[in-house]
Amino acid sequence: MIDQQPEQNTAEDTGESDCRQQAVRYLARREYAQLELGRKLRRKGHAAVHCDRVIAELVSQNLLSDRRYAEAYLQSRVRKGLGPMRIRVALEEVGVDKEIIDDVMNNVEIEWTEQLKRQVLKKYGDTEPETYKEWVKRARFLNKRGFSSEQIQTVLEFTH
Repeated sequence: MIDQQPEQNTAEDTGESDCRQQAVRYLARREYAQLELGRKLRRKGHAAVHCDRVIAELVSQNLLSDRRYAEAYLQSRVRKGLGPMRIRVALEEVGVDKEIIDDVMNNVEIEWTEQLKRQVLKKYGDTEPETYKEWVKRARFLNKRGFSSEQIQTVLEFTH
């Protein structure tokens, strides 16, 4: 008779399995960039080698995608009224490749000038700045939201 013992899970297998389960739980809630997910898993105590293997596997199975993350992040931040510069920087900070960022930003159907006008209307109503100081204050606010100087000058007029 052949001795049929169940295969023993090694600590290595268990660690990687736990890491994968944690990663899938995170991905069930929202999209993540690869670098962002790896950092999050390591902060939870998973070994870097397990994180790297799990992330590679999730990417190969198309469960994890920097492109999908960038598209979802872009739409989310547009709804919050942020401009293209701020969105681009945030995507770079979580490790999304610049080519993916460029592609996603260039293929989105958003009229940034209209987005900027909505932010001005929401914050200041339809009033014009009465002083140069007020114009600068508004321009600074819009710049912090992620709009370029050219976009701001196109929308904000100072006629006094």
